[in-house]
Amino acid sequence: MDRKSDIDPLERARREAGGGFTQRARPERAAIVFVLGAAVALALGAFGWRYYARRNALTRMQVAGAELSMGGVPLTFAATREAGDELLFEVVLLEPPRGSSLELGCEWLSPGGEIRYRNHWQTKEVDKNRWPTHCRHHFSPTDVAGNWSVRMLSGERVLGQRQFQLR
Repeated sequence: MDRKSDIDPLERARREAGGGFTQRARPERAAIVFVLGAAVALALGAFGWRYYARRNALTRMQVAGAELSMGGVPLTFAATREAGDELLFEVVLLEPPRGSSLELGCEWLSPGGEIRYRNHWQTKEVDKNRWPTHCRHHFSPTDVAGNWSVRMLSGERVLGQRQFQLR
């Protein structure tokens, strides 16, 4: 008896239309889908872990010191607007997250407390436990005289702050 004649004509048409795939192809597809799903789950888990670890490292980061200077000399006197000298606010970070850069910013606040100037930068890749960084600003004769302040931020967190007199 011919083996083809034992198969239902409808079943034979299904097999021929499917390109010869049989029931065995389904477990192979399921295995591929499972492997791809597992790879995506692992990638998402690794991304989540890295985010969590970085957030904790940023929380543990401390400040070793913060100093405001002009011309390489610590600012213990009033800065003048006319001179156009550059003020430099230096901060040393302890235990910053290593292996990536940091997003930092400075805000220069006028005597009234409003933010007059902003600096924003991204550091190089951090590779040390003590990481010095800084921001700078030139004041002009049009800036208001009085008690100013500068603060360095990592996101919303204030890392360091100093007040100074501007004449």
